[in-house]
Amino acid sequence: MAGAKGLEPSTSCVTGRRSNQLNYAPKGMQYYKRIFTGFTTPRFRKAPMHRLMIFLSLMAALSSQLIASPYQTLGLSIDIPNGWQIVGESKNWVSFVATPQLVTVSITRQISESGAVPTPGAIQQKRASLFFDGWMNLYSRDSTPTENLPLQATARRISAYGKIWLNDQNKPVRRVVIEHYMIKQNVAYTVTIDVMEHNWKRLESQIKTMINSMNNDTL
Repeated sequence: MAGAKGLEPSTSCVTGRRSNQLNYAPKGMQYYKRIFTGFTTPRFRKAPMHRLMIFLSLMAALSSQLIASPYQTLGLSIDIPNGWQIVGESKNWVSFVATPQLVTVSITRQISESGAVPTPGAIQQKRASLFFDGWMNLYSRDSTPTENLPLQATARRISAYGKIWLNDQNKPVRRVVIEHYMIKQNVAYTVTIDVMEHNWKRLESQIKTMINSMNNDTL
């Protein structure tokens, strides 16, 4: 998921497992399901990092809140799908989650005081070098003016990254992070979607509706 203040995707909370040159790493959604269904194996009960992840997840669930839609934040008015929750917010960052799939959508804002706003391509290159070393770049493209019109964006670029993880059955599953780099007036937004590939189709329409609704500046 997105990292602290949405600046980077999260890394696995489990250590000590094998990985190969294809960047296989633990674990898939079966691990996350255990968080919500309880302790299921003696090994799971004993692992300190598992217990820590359970504690953090429960704290997030207790601190999160159902959201009224549309939700006003970061100078945007966003349509939030039913059942989504907000798990963190600051002056220039907000993060939403769809439970129990644990799909995260995080938005960061960068306001240019001088008027020199970075291009979407420049933002993508910087983030790729900082956060996606070792990930596969699935695609990158500039959006069309027609696609930008509903968002009132002057420019936007979309990139997707993938990485293979091992689930509880030691079967490979792909984690996907999709990022939208969007310029609106003198503000640069980065929208980060962190999802396991097998959950994407289930939530694709909700995520796209959410992103395409970011068209009402309240700056």
